Amino acid sequence: MRKACLLTLLVGCVMSTSAIAQPKEETQEPAATTAPDAVAEEAPAPEGEKPKAKDNRRPYTSTKFDMENMSEIEIESYGRIKTIRKDSIDKMKQLVESTPNYPNIASVYYRIAEYTMENIKYDLALKAQQYRRDVERFKRGELKERPEPPAKDYSPTLPYYEKILMEHPDYPRVEEVLFYLGRNGLETGKALGDEKLSERSIKYINKLAKLFPQSQFLPNGYLLAAEYYFEKNNLFEALKYYKKLVDEYKDAPMYLYALYKEGWVYYNYQQYDKTLTAFEEVITALREKGEEDATLRQMTFKDYIITVSEAGNGWSTAGDYLKQEYGEEKANEALHTIAQMLVTHGFYDDSISLNMHFIELDKKSPKALGYWNSILKIYRDNFPFDETEKQIRMARLFFRNDGAWVAANSGNTEVMAKAEDFIIKWDLALAEHYLAEGLYFDKGDEAFLMAINRFRDILNTGAGNRIEQAWAGILMAHVGLIRSNSGGKIIFVAENVLGPAYPGDYKLPRKIKEQSLNEFEQGFLDALVEYEKIPNRAGQKPDLKPLAKVNMEADFFYVAALVNYMKGHSTKGLEYIDQLVTYKPDSPFLGWAGDMIYEMSARAEDWTGLQRRVNAMLKVGNTEITAKEQLNLYLCDGLINEGVALGKAGNFGDGSERLSTAAQTCSEDADKAGEALYKLGQVAEQGGFYPQAREAYKRVIDEFGRSKYRNMAQRQFAKIKNK
Repeated sequence: MRKACLLTLLVGCVMSTSAIAQPKEETQEPAATTAPDAVAEEAPAPEGEKPKAKDNRRPYTSTKFDMENMSEIEIESYGRIKTIRKDSIDKMKQLVESTPNYPNIASVYYRIAEYTMENIKYDLALKAQQYRRDVERFKRGELKERPEPPAKDYSPTLPYYEKILMEHPDYPRVEEVLFYLGRNGLETGKALGDEKLSERSIKYINKLAKLFPQSQFLPNGYLLAAEYYFEKNNLFEALKYYKKLVDEYKDAPMYLYALYKEGWVYYNYQQYDKTLTAFEEVITALREKGEEDATLRQMTFKDYIITVSEAGNGWSTAGDYLKQEYGEEKANEALHTIAQMLVTHGFYDDSISLNMHFIELDKKSPKALGYWNSILKIYRDNFPFDETEKQIRMARLFFRNDGAWVAANSGNTEVMAKAEDFIIKWDLALAEHYLAEGLYFDKGDEAFLMAINRFRDILNTGAGNRIEQAWAGILMAHVGLIRSNSGGKIIFVAENVLGPAYPGDYKLPRKIKEQSLNEFEQGFLDALVEYEKIPNRAGQKPDLKPLAKVNMEADFFYVAALVNYMKGHSTKGLEYIDQLVTYKPDSPFLGWAGDMIYEMSARAEDWTGLQRRVNAMLKVGNTEITAKEQLNLYLCDGLINEGVALGKAGNFGDGSERLSTAAQTCSEDADKAGEALYKLGQVAEQGGFYPQAREAYKRVIDEFGRSKYRNMAQRQFAKIKNK
């Protein structure tokens, strides 16, 4: 009797503290989260369509219908009674253990599950609060890694709901039991990665639909099942549940969200007409409900724009809808975005048509420059050259000096300057076409000569702020001509973005007969003089992608030096090397020129200059291409030869100092150090400084015994031993 009274009081207490927890729409703004890529890889497409390949687009995923999405007031309320629920749960579990045959045991099971679920819901709400705070900290840079949302583990509730279903199938609230088995099971399966549990939970939702076709829980159940399959990329199954919700529950609070996700499924099946129809209904319905700023409407609008750009159905129908729904200003902003996206998806004619539409709206608008620029860029990148040239002529006609556009904008100096630069830019693009033909498509000398003529025409009519770019184009065309007429010995380094400076089977010649420069080589050097005269060079270069990483000025200095080197003009070649050293001592071009620098310095007997060039490279660490060890050897040669030359000129003191420094610099190379000391001995001997000479020869013998200079040093040491 006491147990029965206790149970009655306990159940009464449970029923009074909490109403049945039912899925409901929260009033607070839904949070925008992300979901896995919505692409089915194997699921059959509806109506015979094939799903599209996986991409990186992700749909908006709402938390609006999550039961854990509690308001601050709810969290506070749940927190106050959490301990009461916990005590009640413990007492009910004791009752179940002590009185397993109690006639109302199903109600006790239900209350244990319900109270447990409520406490889990409260704990998750607290974790969600902390998660949102951590996300904000991550955005501010206070956390290094983005936080993970809390996992929804409802596993403690499942055994009690399952007991009711198995042992008490006629329990009056079995409708709710089926829903919570499905709902809690799906959330738990996702949290624990338990696919079997998730699939079993879907069956409970299906059973709920079969036994209770009018159940108020079915919209939530269908949404849960659809979202599960959507996240699993099983679009075929996801679509079935979205359609059930959309077709049968138009008054449900999640109807528009489900319609949005249904549109996403159709998007992945490339059924764009259905996608756009669904998105339009969502956008319009939310406006009519007064929810114009709702997150769902904003995201649907963005996805609508992307879908229009991928559909290939033109843009006019979508443009009319957008103007009706958002007004002309925002609609035009969206159409600008669509125009750019159409190019990305290969709908060049549609993008051109849309840009022309904007031009036609106001032929006198300054914005026409931007629209024409977009049109010409599409032609340049995707159409034959003849068509591009024709369109550039059309643009020139549009912006002619006696035309309506110039008349309307002539008072705006900034806009007129942009128009002038626009024409120059696209004239340069035509010239650069021929340059590219020669450089990258081996169209021969004719292509380079055509490029030079076009660039010079631009310079003659006025290149404006792009004068540097025009001269750079001429220089590059000349380099192409030089290369084709030198049997490949002159390499245009920029072709390979600082690739090998010389062909693999080509070695620097030791002897070069001085020769006259040909017309292309002289043309290059003459153009370089003009290029160098340009004030405030900014590194402008032809708009060819392979050149993006190449420093033009450094490249031109390098080529000028190489041209002179190949024709035996070492002194002139070194002038360009010195310009490059002054301009950019860490340039990779100096690295490629390492052997050439040494050879020209040696032929010009410019040993002081060799040291200066090498030291400049060593100072900035320019040793990636020509190694530090090799540069040190060049430096040693410069010091040794300068020291010998000073000795021959009678300057024995400075000569000895240079040779002593060379020996120290090259101490790790026995032959080079031995050579420096041996020649130091010779210079000292020539000056009559025999003690210093003997010391130098002795060091060769003692310290660099493996040097090829050892025997010579021994002989000389013996000769002056007693002097």
